[in-house]
Amino acid sequence: MLFALTLIVLTRSPPSYEEKYLTGCYEGEDAERCKDRQARWKSDIKSYEDEQNEYEADDFKQLTQSKVTVEPDEGAVKIAPQKPSWCAGVTPDSTSWSFVPRSIENLKDARYLDINGIAKIGLTLCKKPDDKDVQRFAAMVLQSYVNITHVSAEDAVRNVTLRLNPKLVNSKKALCRELTVDEEAMGSAKTFGETRRAFFGCSNDDKTDDAEWTNGRGKFGFTQLQWYLDTTAVPESELMRLAYVLDTVWAPADDYTYKASSAAQYAWLQYDMKGMDPARLAKELDQPPFKDNDYAKLIASESLGLYLNNARLFEAFVKKTGKDDDWKNILYTAPQKATKDWEAMYAKYKSAFDNSKAFEDKLFQPSLKAAKGCSATLRPDFLAFLKTIKAPAADFEKSVTGNPMGNLLLERYSACASVEGQPEYADALHQVQETGRVSRGPRLASYYATIEAIGDVLKDRPKFPLDPKSLWAPNSDGDLTKRASEASKVEGMGLSGSQGSLVQSVSKTPKGTKIVFITTKYQYMSQSCTPTNRIFRIHDGYIEYYQSCHDTGLQWASNHMHDILIPNELAGNITAGNWVQFKGDPRDQPPALPLVVYSDKTKSKIVNWMGFAL
Repeated sequence: MLFALTLIVLTRSPPSYEEKYLTGCYEGEDAERCKDRQARWKSDIKSYEDEQNEYEADDFKQLTQSKVTVEPDEGAVKIAPQKPSWCAGVTPDSTSWSFVPRSIENLKDARYLDINGIAKIGLTLCKKPDDKDVQRFAAMVLQSYVNITHVSAEDAVRNVTLRLNPKLVNSKKALCRELTVDEEAMGSAKTFGETRRAFFGCSNDDKTDDAEWTNGRGKFGFTQLQWYLDTTAVPESELMRLAYVLDTVWAPADDYTYKASSAAQYAWLQYDMKGMDPARLAKELDQPPFKDNDYAKLIASESLGLYLNNARLFEAFVKKTGKDDDWKNILYTAPQKATKDWEAMYAKYKSAFDNSKAFEDKLFQPSLKAAKGCSATLRPDFLAFLKTIKAPAADFEKSVTGNPMGNLLLERYSACASVEGQPEYADALHQVQETGRVSRGPRLASYYATIEAIGDVLKDRPKFPLDPKSLWAPNSDGDLTKRASEASKVEGMGLSGSQGSLVQSVSKTPKGTKIVFITTKYQYMSQSCTPTNRIFRIHDGYIEYYQSCHDTGLQWASNHMHDILIPNELAGNITAGNWVQFKGDPRDQPPALPLVVYSDKTKSKIVNWMGFAL
């Protein structure tokens, strides 16, 4: 066995002697010569140890005499000197003491968490954990960590101790195995599953310093995550809400160019900023697969601390940016009213909303059979909603597709029709639904209230520093339509375009309701529509406005339509004298579909809309 000493920095190579011959003699070695050799070896070792002790003492002075300090950032707690808690069970690092002050200087200026730097300094301090100067630097390590993560002093001690424990990687591997996303997962199960893996950095489970919060913002696929988060007012998972706000809430620098548009995002982000519930998050983390997993608790603690500080900075930025009454309406009054209105609307249509959500959840299960039979519930639910719309005939469609509840129920019923084997009807419903506002929950409701409020301001202040087109514009994620189309297995363009005429007679047949149109010259009411200043939506980069329509008088027409067949279940309230606007070529199969049916040629009252008898 070779004799060796582990020291910090070697001024020269240590003497290396076989330990057994420090006290013993070589075979055949003269006793006197053996004794003299042993004395010389021990003297060499003592000389080396003295030299190294002297060097280490001088080296340690660079730490004790260092003037470096780490002050708490704004909003961060101040850490007091303390014994490094992480030293139990770890091997101290052999780096020189002079390394510590230099590295602290680098660490305190870092914008992101330098785990390797913290570990190197922290483990070096473990050589003298009881020394007061070492404890002063232990506080600096913790303070640097707190300045980035903004966790509490208690959490900082626990978290840094975990981070310096070599067994932490095993905890991460165990968690990531549990977070594997099923290959058949779709919809929210897939999006939330992939977000959880990204949140905890499971793309590389051999490293513990690559959780998503350490990599900056914009990593989770904001639109997709928000889409499923907005399914309900209170999200199914508080961890997913944390991922969302962590990804979207940030405070721009003073020289940032797009301050106004950044501030405007607060209008719809505040719903989850105010709703973020650390107690609910802790309860979720106390359930499998997170329960008793140190890595899960660590990353959640760091992520929450960072988010809460970002939220504080962002709210201060927003208050500084928007001080006048117009800004206050855009940022606070309008979106907050919209979310309250949505919550009231949900309470009113709770059964219909919950039924439609249950259908969506079933549709994203591996077997399409789970969603069959949906029309028995979703169709009467949507009809009941339609009957509550009290709008002039010219505004009826936009009153449905622009309504947060209406367009959502329509989208889900359209998917249901596809599942139920009515692909042409589903396509017709979907085409109408796509002309409306993308609807989901209170977050999108607040977005639309915000762009409407901006539109109102621009009427009076054309140079106001907000352009609605520069803001994020929502799009449906498309998963629902795509999944529903898998059920129909029908390819093609669907039924041909819209046309209409006056009804001469109606008769029910086994193949459908036969509509015979008038063949003589007839009159119908024409209309003229002009856009208002009220924003309806932003689509493909263009602003669409609500329309103001008025009758311009009866017009004569003599176009003669072929007879059509309409499915019996869609023909309610259609009688002679109605004006029927329909989709499909009368000479083609399958039957035509009613788009809108007016009571008479004046088009002042709707009696059937998209196959729903009103």
